[in-house]
Amino acid sequence: MRSDFENQGHGTRLCLLCGASRIEDETQSYATCQECLTISMKAPPEATETLANSHVYERIADHRDGRVLSKLNGVAGAPGSLLDLGCGNGAFLQLALDNGWRGRGVDGAPALAESARAQGTPVELCDLDQWERRDDDLYDAVRLWYTLEHIARPGRLVRLALESLKPGGVLLVGVPNDATPLSRRLMESPSDRFWENRLHLHHYPPFGLERFLESLGLTIAFADVTLPSELLRSGAIPFASALKHAGELEEAWENGRDAAPQIGSAFYKLGVGRSREIFFIKAASG
Repeated sequence: MRSDFENQGHGTRLCLLCGASRIEDETQSYATCQECLTISMKAPPEATETLANSHVYERIADHRDGRVLSKLNGVAGAPGSLLDLGCGNGAFLQLALDNGWRGRGVDGAPALAESARAQGTPVELCDLDQWERRDDDLYDAVRLWYTLEHIARPGRLVRLALESLKPGGVLLVGVPNDATPLSRRLMESPSDRFWENRLHLHHYPPFGLERFLESLGLTIAFADVTLPSELLRSGAIPFASALKHAGELEEAWENGRDAAPQIGSAFYKLGVGRSREIFFIKAASG
């Protein structure tokens, strides 16, 4: 996979999210867009390397799918049509279908797409960097859940997602939140930092992605963060070891947010949390 930083014919580096040309080297391996703050890998690995390991991330949101669907129902008002781009094994999509939603999913990992289809979930196998809209269908909700960090051209997919979304529809976006100054300071071991993981081609520090999406006519309806694990350990504790207790910690965090929903919002505003999860509303026509 060639890095799309180089604009063919001009030699100008362009941001892969917003298209801006104000790109500065972050490290030997990464460069940062000074407009939307996106940090992108200069020389992405082959797509097969990313897809072969994408199942690792399925556990991140699976046990929280019910809560996410409940939030979506609240923002959307009622079940409607859903397009899930980067749907993985289709677990969230199937849960939505079982609860009155209709729609389909797309994923680029053969094993995950095949697993979803074996369960009867309507999932198309397609590299999301090559995916095109094949019809004029518009959806009440489009989901980009832990997808934008894995593909070469996130800006292209965002625009296709918006073209697929009805006016007044809901765009669900989830991204890791590890490329923050606090995360870099506390997580000193390279094996402990997702922002050095080669499966993440891009990183979205707060709050550049949000500002970019707002510039496209979206407004934030709901914003939250997952467990602020960077506050609970230092780089002396490898991430693999921390995972042994991740379930208990996540459950405690979710229960705390259920009791006091403002907790997640407060941490979000501080830019703290392992991941950011934002629901946007597309502007109504007219």
